[in-house]
Amino acid sequence: MRTIYFALVFFLLSTCLYSTIINVPADQPTIQAGMDAAVDADTVLVQPGTYFENINYNGKNITVASLFLTTQDTSYVSQTVIDGNQNGSVVLFNNGESLAVLSGFTITNGYSSTSGGGISCVYSVSPTLKFLKIISNSAAYNGGGIICGADADPTLEDVLISNNIAGGDGGGVYCYNQCNPSFLNVTISGNSGFHGGGICCLTYSAVHMENCIISDNVSNNSGGGIFCGDNSNSYLLNATITGNIASNGGGGLYSAASSPNIINSILWNDLPNEITGSVNITYSDIEDGWAGLGNIDEDPLFVGTGDHPFMLQDLSLCINAGTPDTTGLNLPEFDLAGNPRIYGGRIDMGAYENQNIVVGANEDLIPIITKLNQNYPNPFNPTTTVSFSLTAKDAKNAKIGIYNLKGQKVKTFAITPRPSTTLRMTQAGSNQYSVIWNGKDDSGKHVSSGIYFYKLKTDNNEQTKKMILIK
Repeated sequence: MRTIYFALVFFLLSTCLYSTIINVPADQPTIQAGMDAAVDADTVLVQPGTYFENINYNGKNITVASLFLTTQDTSYVSQTVIDGNQNGSVVLFNNGESLAVLSGFTITNGYSSTSGGGISCVYSVSPTLKFLKIISNSAAYNGGGIICGADADPTLEDVLISNNIAGGDGGGVYCYNQCNPSFLNVTISGNSGFHGGGICCLTYSAVHMENCIISDNVSNNSGGGIFCGDNSNSYLLNATITGNIASNGGGGLYSAASSPNIINSILWNDLPNEITGSVNITYSDIEDGWAGLGNIDEDPLFVGTGDHPFMLQDLSLCINAGTPDTTGLNLPEFDLAGNPRIYGGRIDMGAYENQNIVVGANEDLIPIITKLNQNYPNPFNPTTTVSFSLTAKDAKNAKIGIYNLKGQKVKTFAITPRPSTTLRMTQAGSNQYSVIWNGKDDSGKHVSSGIYFYKLKTDNNEQTKKMILIK
């Protein structure tokens, strides 16, 4: 990927006789003034700072970029801010821009009384948006972060779309009317809207996504992560969809009169369920299962590492479990963290490629940590599952205890090396476990509604998490 951007820089410098670099604020005082002075193929190069303005490409095929363009230093993305000051869409592409580029900015504080709080890309053929943070924008109607429509086919690369709000559909992204954007290395997180907290696609629009994360978005109706309606057959390759919530189903994805295609992906811990509607899924990890070739239903065992919270522990059964035949998939060279995309001979599920494991997906793996996972579902009624992993050392005398708010133990699960009716071991042998609690205490009596704590205790380790029982 870096080779591509250095080639772009070389191209800009080598063609300086035929195009102009307009520096802001040295040559022009504002970004818009620089754009107004530019002609096709020019570059508006913006110094670090916060610029309170709303910019419009006005049909010009120009590049507007921070110093990231010339340095490849991603710190300039946060240092160079276009603040819309709640005065309309922050950036407008609305007049057939086909070769326009926006690169290396934070786009924030936009408010549209219609749609597209951060960026509006309508009647624009195929602009390129890369290395952007589109955060904390809002729209009265659709597309709190970005709206794409009317045959617009933008390309988004290495973009964060976060904490945007739509009064209507598509808290993060709204696509409509035969719009077909391409997303590579895009994270859509913490957005909210009516249909499609993260993304809403309608009227023959389809998003093509690779190496993408859709997490912690909220829908006030359907499709916490993604809503696909009206023949919007999106395509997701190596996506991770997790932690999204929808009030009316399809916490991960809701499909209405559409047939999205999902390959090599993970849908896990979305509420109230992962998927509602018709979806074609293969070689993916779907909580509670989904019919399709190569699909599994196993805790992906995410491990957080700063900006990359959904990488896979070495114990994860998603490693080397993606499609064995990648012919024709045109996989990107790197994963979301910049690591080689295929490692260990076979592609992993999800947005990240584990860089340690080279064995097959069904071979026994050695756990690297003892870890207690969040129960699911939570809140729950009548049952919930608690999953965890144990090192060989910790597995000898492990117990799961459940306690009420007074600290009184109400239920104990003793961990044994043999499966039983309450203890299930996964394909990885005795390293991964789960217990199912039915809301009863050790005497078999139902406990009352409320908050409970569950504790994993071993000779060397103790971890506690919270659960909620609702009746």
